[in-house]
Amino acid sequence: MVIYTIDASEFKESEKIEELRAFLDKSLGIKPVVSGKEITIPVPEDSKVPRKEVKAVLKRYLHSAGIKEEFRVLSAPSPSFKFRKKSR
Repeated sequence: MVIYTIDASEFKESEKIEELRAFLDKSLGIKPVVSGKEITIPVPEDSKVPRKEVKAVLKRYLHSAGIKEEFRVLSAPSPSFKFRKKSR
């Protein structure tokens, strides 16, 4: 089993984290677990969800939530991702 972790501590609103959880559940078909400002996605071995697909889904979330101009997705040490506020 591969476990992806997503650090969403840059999001000020907790409802954004809940929206992201629902978006990941719908897009990947896997139930993510929210713990504070961190989301964990346990991917079973038979599922074969590649890391690139998870990052693409996170980028799609930013676009659909209308916050693509404010945040970006960074790859943290494998298998993790992090949202970072864009600097202007």
